[in-house]
Amino acid sequence: MLKRFILIPALLLAACSSTPVDDFQDESVPLPLSELKSPIKVERVWARRFRDAATKHFVRLPLDLSQQQVLVTDVSGAIKAYDQGKGTPLWQHNVDKLLTGGFSRYQGVAYFGTGDAQVVALDLATKSELWRVAVSSEVLTRPAVDDKQVVVQTVDGKVQALDRENGKQRWLYERSVPALSLRGGSSPVIVDQVVLVGFSSGKLLALNLTNGEPQWEATVANPRGRTDLERMVDVDAELIVDNGLVYAVSYQGRVAAVLLETGRVLWVRDISSYAGMVLAGRYLYVADSGGRVWALDKDNGTTLWRQGDLRGRGLTAPAVMGNYLIVGDYQGYLHWLSLEDGSLVGRHRVVYEDYFVHKDREEQGRLYGFDEDIAVNSAPVVLDDRLYAASNDGVLAAFRIVP
Repeated sequence: MLKRFILIPALLLAACSSTPVDDFQDESVPLPLSELKSPIKVERVWARRFRDAATKHFVRLPLDLSQQQVLVTDVSGAIKAYDQGKGTPLWQHNVDKLLTGGFSRYQGVAYFGTGDAQVVALDLATKSELWRVAVSSEVLTRPAVDDKQVVVQTVDGKVQALDRENGKQRWLYERSVPALSLRGGSSPVIVDQVVLVGFSSGKLLALNLTNGEPQWEATVANPRGRTDLERMVDVDAELIVDNGLVYAVSYQGRVAAVLLETGRVLWVRDISSYAGMVLAGRYLYVADSGGRVWALDKDNGTTLWRQGDLRGRGLTAPAVMGNYLIVGDYQGYLHWLSLEDGSLVGRHRVVYEDYFVHKDREEQGRLYGFDEDIAVNSAPVVLDDRLYAASNDGVLAAFRIVP
């Protein structure tokens, strides 16, 4: 059975594993990959190993692209930089802490949270720590940063604003958490004078950036069912803000478009997702918890197309590359879909070919998936004509479409 995420009992934070609910198929049996018709040619430009073995911690550590570098964080505590063009290793820094949520870059400083409840500010030029402060619990998402403060959300339901210069607390907002929640979360987003935060209760809040007071609350999804598992409605995917609207999605819940100014919900669709979505042009592209990919009109939520050939494959949030949409899966594959109709047009694997040295291991891979070893857990990242992705077994790779 695929282990695509971990549940967190509130306060005790003891982890167990489960499978996303899908009303169309048994997700313990992923759909096999079908042959592509009229495929585009995708080339792996370079690949580098940044970790020697697969991590057993289910965390999504997003890549960072800036100043001709690809920065990747390792759950063991390493931050490593590679040249975007050739993949040449440039530098690395170890923070000696469990990195669990990726980092945010602001004016040459990286801000990130750790698994032992700390927030760190690291000068990327000198590789020296500017400050390190304790917070109330583990941080599983990237902080939101502006000129004055760093806003972090912890797994115990608290949101804290820290002074960007010295890490001192400016304000604290507390909210109760359900008995069970997904291991993860949506990163806070600062826009105008509010910070937007999604919660495991299915709520989306706008907090005053100055004092943390709630400005409005919107319901993305309401818990339903008799058991704690059935009632999980985490807003676990990244929020999207565009043209006065906030787009949010919850697990076992809905996709919602919310007015940024007032919190009024404009439209909803009953689609469950813990992976996420991306906005491109007039369409919102969503990878749902069952492994289907949707193209929705951002103005009213109507469906342009739905791709179901990847059901059960534990997809990442999508990325857009020209006329194509890309998602990663639990077997380390990247899939290219046409933006026009959702058809599958390209495929490539992130992992090194020597992973499958023996034929019997490749056969086992087909049978059992090796989801903990080679899965692509975080969304691919696109810059210009290159796509960058990392696998759970520690391979970072760059791809391009060959004309």
